Order: sequence, then C-alpha cells, then structure tokens
Amino acid sequence: MDYKYINQLLNRYWEGETSLEEESILQAFFSQEDVPASLRKYKSLFIFEQKTKKATKRKEKVMPKIDLTDEEKQNI
Repeated sequence: MDYKYINQLLNRYWEGETSLEEESILQAFFSQEDVPASLRKYKSLFIFEQKTKKATKRKEKVMPKIDLTDEEKQNI
C-alpha cells in the first residue's frame, strides 16, 4: 500500500503547516493496529497527542465545577 499522502501530511506536520483536520487524519491513521514498520516510530507521538486532547477536554468540563481561586486553577 502507498502511504504517500500520510508521508506528505507528516512532512507538513513537522513544518507546522497542517490544519486541525489533517492532524486528526494523522491521529486516526496512527491509532490503527496495522501501521507500517517505516512509520511506527511516529505512532506514540500521535497516540500521546490524542490522549492529551481527551484529558484537556475532561479538565475543561470539570474545572468550572471545582470551587478554586483563579490562582489555584493556574497551578493545576
């Protein structure tokens, strides 16, 4: 299988030129079980980013419900 598009997206990603949609495509690609050996070295990066986004969303939902001062919230 030709992974030319994924390689193009990766190149654009390293240059900081990808859109959020394109980054989502990369995350979805690297979330698959079957990632080619030549691209496996990037898998943990995109899995980490995906988990970080989920954790941030959870934090944004929970933080308004916690009664902390603004200073305390900044230290979390």
